[in-house]
Amino acid sequence: MRILRYVYNQMERCRNADFDALGITSSQASVMMYLFKNRKLEVTQQNVQAALKLSHPTITGLMQRLEAKGFISRSTNPNDCRRKCVTLTDKGCEIERSLKTNTKGMEDRALVGLSGDEIKTFERCLCTIAENLKKEEENISTQRLIREMKHRTQRTR
Repeated sequence: MRILRYVYNQMERCRNADFDALGITSSQASVMMYLFKNRKLEVTQQNVQAALKLSHPTITGLMQRLEAKGFISRSTNPNDCRRKCVTLTDKGCEIERSLKTNTKGMEDRALVGLSGDEIKTFERCLCTIAENLKKEEENISTQRLIREMKHRTQRTR
């Protein structure tokens, strides 16, 4: 698993270098890619947070920086003032092609020397690892919920 962490860190460094010319970071690029894919829907800050599995402070900071750079705009949902709607600005839409090109180029550079079959096997292995970790996360959440329920039950006695 250390090698997986190393690969992830290397990819982040390369992505940050690629996206620097666009004036954004790798994390900001991930937010932008989510917004591009979901532009026909009403997207809230909470949607992005959940999809990218980020904490509230992290997504708030990313959104503030993207808004300050003019790539997105945020507005309060008129039906629920706790929700912030996020939309791409014209400037945000202008960098879509460059972001996608940079992302594809990164993938191509990372996979040099691997055959199509090796890439498919690699993707299957990563999917299995992701599924295993998701199950573990669900087990931990379930165990936490059970502990909390037991604790509440004991307090009410």
